[in-house]
Amino acid sequence: MSTARSGHSKIPKGNGSYPVGCTDLMFGYANESVFLRLYYPAQDPDRLDTVWIPNKEYFFGLSKFLGTPQFIGNILSFLY
Repeated sequence: MSTARSGHSKIPKGNGSYPVGCTDLMFGYANESVFLRLYYPAQDPDRLDTVWIPNKEYFFGLSKFLGTPQFIGNILSFLY
């Protein structure tokens, strides 16, 4: 990943006219499903930063999926 090699740990801020919104789509709820996070231009004047992880439950789900202890999800949600 180029950002990891360049020493950057965060996704760069957008420089467009609109803030970025996102929504998650999942097709099929089986072992072989498709999960997609769609980013789109939004019109929310109160939000300047992009929300890359919409809520803390994503960290816990990712930790569970990776088979790591739950406290890893707590640490990630605290850091981000």
